[in-house]
Amino acid sequence: MKTLVKNNYSKLFLVAIATFFYVDIFSKSSVGIFASLLLFSTLGVISCLNLSRGIIFSIIYAIIVIEFPRDILDVYSALQVENTIQYNVLNSVKIGPFTLFLYLVFLNTFLVLLKSFKVKFNTSNILLVLSFFVVGILSMLRIIYLNGSLFYPGLIITDVKFSVFLFFGIIQGAYLFEQGKFRDLTDLIMAVPIIIGARAILFVLHDSLTGTSNLDLMTQPYLSLAVLVVLIINGSWGLYKNILFRALLFISLLNPSRGFFLLAAIFILAALTWKFYKKLPFNVSFIFQIVLVITVVFGGIFIFNERMFNFFMWKLNVFREFFSEDVAVSGSGMVRYLELANVFELINDSFYELFFGRGFAGTYHFLNYPIDSVGVIDLKSYSQDQLDSGVYYTAHSFFTTILLKYGIFGLIVYLLIPLRVFLFFVLKKRYLLIAVFSIVLIYLYYSRIEYMLLMGLFLGSMHKKRTYV
Repeated sequence: MKTLVKNNYSKLFLVAIATFFYVDIFSKSSVGIFASLLLFSTLGVISCLNLSRGIIFSIIYAIIVIEFPRDILDVYSALQVENTIQYNVLNSVKIGPFTLFLYLVFLNTFLVLLKSFKVKFNTSNILLVLSFFVVGILSMLRIIYLNGSLFYPGLIITDVKFSVFLFFGIIQGAYLFEQGKFRDLTDLIMAVPIIIGARAILFVLHDSLTGTSNLDLMTQPYLSLAVLVVLIINGSWGLYKNILFRALLFISLLNPSRGFFLLAAIFILAALTWKFYKKLPFNVSFIFQIVLVITVVFGGIFIFNERMFNFFMWKLNVFREFFSEDVAVSGSGMVRYLELANVFELINDSFYELFFGRGFAGTYHFLNYPIDSVGVIDLKSYSQDQLDSGVYYTAHSFFTTILLKYGIFGLIVYLLIPLRVFLFFVLKKRYLLIAVFSIVLIYLYYSRIEYMLLMGLFLGSMHKKRTYV
């Protein structure tokens, strides 16, 4: 860690403490609004004085503080439908149509275009991102021509944001590279699990003291997984040679997601297989350390938040059932299957839609494969307008959503983007974390704005004829 992280380790813990109070206490009242306005002003001033740091701090903020509270599964209706409770953070407080965080993204992008006329872009990456916009528009116009109108025209803005924020990320990433500050970003990303892990401990203790049983620790396990895989491949702990930091890294991996459990196993096994294939040394104690820390942490969760412990065990139970004689698909898994089956059945009737999708504001239905068999579907799955109309635009996997909006062509481009990032940095033998993280982000970067920006930042830093430091 050469600049923003080196010898500033104590600040990581201060950020963990500050974001703990911000997320779990301040955000639930009007104090969160004032804190968000203050944070917005601070980050805006930083961007005006030192644009590189403003861009980096903004994206790091978006990674460590998400737009939903930790108890979202319990308060979804009260927060999103009834509006009887508050959650006020930078990426949820709105002025007009946009959140404060989005205004910050607009500001940073504008400042790049205003301050630097020498920023160069990778034309191929620009064309890849532009292809989403062009296909989305053309397919949407086709649906309007055939049907006379769109069922949910307001969705156009929502769907356009994917290509827009990828492009904003490219602009900001190119600027960071041009200024020689891209390593500052990767250094901070490498250190983020320390903040996440330390804050997770505070969350568990706070839940215990207040008698609450939240099911989420607001971790970023996919980022932590990328960091862990890089450490395995490098064969060196680096920043995480400190045993406390190492424990916090393992804690930051905790996430009650079956998909993540499977992905983590695949990536860790792939990293270990690569080391064995290359006959590189491997410290066996590494595995024992992970198992020990995770065991201790689960024991702590059981003591302080038994509901969260049971939730984790319920999620993990699916793997035991997978090897049993009676294999049953979970409710969420069945919903995802039915979404994909109905979308594919819909677009398969048209050669054009199969390859280019239904465009911006594209919709589908459950007429071919009814969703009634899954049981009660509530507002956590689909908004009230979708449930009332029977016309759906929400899908629970990036695969189904991309197929609906952009068809097979969109899927190919969507997968090609992280693959290009991966191959570029592997061949450059630089920024292994970015190479690994880009592949991990396949699962996420369509649905989360911070990851759209981050993938764009990676694309913007790709310059074949330039030197990487």
